[in-house]
Amino acid sequence: MKQNRKKKKLRIERIKEYEANYLIKTDFLIRESKMIYVKAEFHQKISQIVLLSTSKKIRMGDYVQNVLEEHFQKYHLEIQSLCFGALNEPR
Repeated sequence: MKQNRKKKKLRIERIKEYEANYLIKTDFLIRESKMIYVKAEFHQKISQIVLLSTSKKIRMGDYVQNVLEEHFQKYHLEIQSLCFGALNEPR
């Protein structure tokens, strides 16, 4: 019984963390954006996440912006190495 409560509490904490990280409005302006293409499956999932979120009304662009921002922060050194490594390789 205690094990189930701990799992449920952990799940609730993870959901709150997810909402705090990804389901928040950004200063993303549509007029300053560029169009990208994603698989229809991803578009559908993102639409559902945004539509069904209990957070403030956010747009798909906000969600994608937050996901990409975290990705770039997390992997900035690897990305930098890949980019500069490619520039320094002989052609």
